[in-house]
Amino acid sequence: MTEDEDLRAELRAIYYTLNGIGYKIQIGVYKQVKAYFANKGYYDRPGSYQDYLYDSLQRRYLDELIFQIMQGADSIDDMARIAINIVQRIPYDDIKVRYDLRYDPECPIRFPYEVIYDNKGICSEKSLLLAFLLKELGLGVALFRFDEENHMTVGIKCPPEYGYRHTEYAFVETTGVNLVTDDQIYYVNSKQYGFPFIQLKSIPELIPICDGASFEGVYQEWFDTRDLHSYQKNSASYYHIARYIEISRKYGL
Repeated sequence: MTEDEDLRAELRAIYYTLNGIGYKIQIGVYKQVKAYFANKGYYDRPGSYQDYLYDSLQRRYLDELIFQIMQGADSIDDMARIAINIVQRIPYDDIKVRYDLRYDPECPIRFPYEVIYDNKGICSEKSLLLAFLLKELGLGVALFRFDEENHMTVGIKCPPEYGYRHTEYAFVETTGVNLVTDDQIYYVNSKQYGFPFIQLKSIPELIPICDGASFEGVYQEWFDTRDLHSYQKNSASYYHIARYIEISRKYGL
């Protein structure tokens, strides 16, 4: 791409829920920028992640999104919540997992900009997008790479009592709307024919991305996750039903 290239913006609607209220923002995206990153992609390997997260052109063209996240929040914790919910609401690219990666394991993964442009992504792509946004917002970030389950999630810096597997990072699932710290999710296993449901049981590789602020308010998500699991075990209880409705509205489940 050249600096004087004529770029025509397309509008992308982006949605999120914060404290029970749904929001819509719009940003401009560019086909030429998408094409630039599509020609630059690698297959999924840890050594390429810095290229995906520290590209100056990408920072330039996602700056509008970062600014709107900052504008919608009263604290850095709410910035984190907005970024997480935005990425979780981007549709999961089931077709890429079931067909493209099955027959071409070295199929390139999308850059964060491409996930926004295409409005879809697989676990690694959505996790890299969230890591990029959290990094730019000033939070401490890492990636959890589960090779045995063929999965990737994000870690956000937090108080140690809420860290995943004795790390300083809280567990953040990006493939759908889930609560931070909820690591008891069932997944479709893309490594086996028939896609049986599994949970993450292996010890992941921890890939630190950057240091930064801690998500100090994560205790709220931790308590809500605990009550959500209690509802799943006591779904006939009036109290647990009421809490489930409250939590669902709060996060837009």
